[in-house]
Amino acid sequence: MLILARKHNEKIMIGDDVEVSVVEIKGDQVKLGISAPRDVKVYRAEVYEAIQEENRAAAAARAIPEIEIFSQGSSDSSEESPPNPAGERGSFESSSEKGKTSPADSRGTTQSRSRE
Repeated sequence: MLILARKHNEKIMIGDDVEVSVVEIKGDQVKLGISAPRDVKVYRAEVYEAIQEENRAAAAARAIPEIEIFSQGSSDSSEESPPNPAGERGSFESSSEKGKTSPADSRGTTQSRSRE
């Protein structure tokens, strides 16, 4: 840690862009002025620690536990893969809907179809 002594209205430069000035001295309290670019975040240490703790808590709350997707059984690639959620192989369309198009299909957009 670098320790510097400064008097009222004296400054300290941090890099080329951050300037710290002693604005006022009253008893055991020193007021500092900090001039820095907008993209440099400046916090009091206790505020910074509170932000970090809140970020850690939020990250822990969003953590998704890992789920084992595949069983520990054989890794033989010749095994048949399970059916898709619709219970069929391939497309989710029913056979009665295959081949049907809507005016929106030609524009590259999709349109909901109700089942008949």
